[in-house]
Amino acid sequence: MSANPRQLCVKALAEWQRGKLFADEILDGLTERNSIPTRDRAWLREAFYGTVRHLSEIDFLIGRLRDGEVDAETRAILRLGLYQLFHMRAPSHAVVNETVELAGISFDVTPVPGHSPASVAYGVDGHLFVGDVLFAGSVGRTDLAGGDMQTLLRSIDRLIRAYPPETIVLPGHGPVTTLGAEHGSNPFLGPLRA
Repeated sequence: MSANPRQLCVKALAEWQRGKLFADEILDGLTERNSIPTRDRAWLREAFYGTVRHLSEIDFLIGRLRDGEVDAETRAILRLGLYQLFHMRAPSHAVVNETVELAGISFDVTPVPGHSPASVAYGVDGHLFVGDVLFAGSVGRTDLAGGDMQTLLRSIDRLIRAYPPETIVLPGHGPVTTLGAEHGSNPFLGPLRA
């Protein structure tokens, strides 16, 4: 079975940050010890060297997002995720999902366009983080660029079908609610009850 190239890239970046080996030595060692298909080997090299090339920019962003020191592995995970997001043109929901998984946290990531084309919901342990998609008694705005009410309702319906009614909904702001409460009484979700 072949190794996960993203995990290997994080390992390589963390090892490189420790400064004990040159980049080529790190990558050559990893590719020799692991069964990596040619396509994944090319991705690994691009992701590793690209992250290193854009290190100043990426570390600036990490510094803006996080106060204080970050351990080598966490920093490597964040660096890889930001490089993929800004330079490899990977879909944002895929990068976030992958970055969170690499950090050892398992979220269900569901694209929920409507408020914005890139909106996502994160589900974990009976909780659903929905950003500005769904609120207690309301829904996210759809009058901004990329917003669409019918798309938003389809996205919320997908969440209602995928998660149990007792799922706790944590919106981007405002009070906490549950999917069941919103499905049953949210005036904006009337079409979903029909």
